[in-house]
Amino acid sequence: MDRHLYAIEPDPELVKLIERNLQTNGLRSRVTVVSRAIAKSPGKQSFVRSTTNLSGHMIQPSANGTIAVEGLTLRDLIAQFGIGEYALVCDIEGFEAELFAHEFESLNKCEQIIIELHHREDSGPERLIEQLQHRQRFNLQAQYGNVYVLARSEPAKKQHARSARQTA
Repeated sequence: MDRHLYAIEPDPELVKLIERNLQTNGLRSRVTVVSRAIAKSPGKQSFVRSTTNLSGHMIQPSANGTIAVEGLTLRDLIAQFGIGEYALVCDIEGFEAELFAHEFESLNKCEQIIIELHHREDSGPERLIEQLQHRQRFNLQAQYGNVYVLARSEPAKKQHARSARQTA
């Protein structure tokens, strides 16, 4: 099965590096780089660039030292590129719980999630994992520190079809 990678990166400097790396390694045709930020709503978002490529993050619009980036919801990304079944690799520096609070339906065709979860005052990783297990029927496969691997035991289409039959 032919796979395609969609890399979402809000930092324009990192986008340039990713593009150059893909070109150098002959991978350009298999990867689409989207220079946007995953957000709970479309539109301008404030993003703090880090001095390294490891810790940029979204913030409230009034903060200083930020750049404005265009936001994109997971739902819109899936629709824009016609993405069917997919795996989600997600490290969005503490925004994970907010993302999933607004995007649970976007996970209907997701088969696997690899996600770094950050503990926040309003939500801990355990709560989000529990929601993914109960609301979306993901199974926790592994945990490495604050990185979690979840997968469905069977394709999402079959699970949702069975759920529909059970509730009918």
